[in-house]
Amino acid sequence: MDDIIKDILTRLLVYNWAFGVIVVALAVVGATVAVRHFVELLGHLETLRLKLKKARLSDAELKKKIGEVCAELGQLLATHSANDPVWNTHSQVDMASYADRWSRNTRAMIHEYEVRILPRIIFYREELLKRKYQDVELDRSYEHPTNPIGIGIVASRLGALGEKLKDA
Repeated sequence: MDDIIKDILTRLLVYNWAFGVIVVALAVVGATVAVRHFVELLGHLETLRLKLKKARLSDAELKKKIGEVCAELGQLLATHSANDPVWNTHSQVDMASYADRWSRNTRAMIHEYEVRILPRIIFYREELLKRKYQDVELDRSYEHPTNPIGIGIVASRLGALGEKLKDA
């Protein structure tokens, strides 16, 4: 009888340990997801704060802000191009692996763009439209750039519009 009880207790301890590991893993994943959603929320709150701000930006302020966001876009492109995998065509497996890594890296870059930078670009674009500055290419690509080239187009076109603003 004692052996049966010991066996049951041993199994319960093993199940408890496994259950504990699962709970910890879910907590880590949940915390990661919560942080990602919190960062997204901060981006939306920044857009709302900018829209609710009563004072309109002067041309010089808007030009400066556009320059800053274009510099951030350049940094984003540089950071993610440094993380791009090296092209290797020795085999189909290598090519598939490269494509998978490049795709993951590009999705991460687009996500960072959408969460951290896009809310400000939306606000600055609306400010430019109020001043009658518009760029069709920017309008086509700023909301959903699909790759680094699209983000480069956004930086280039937004920067060109910003340069048209008066300094003082």
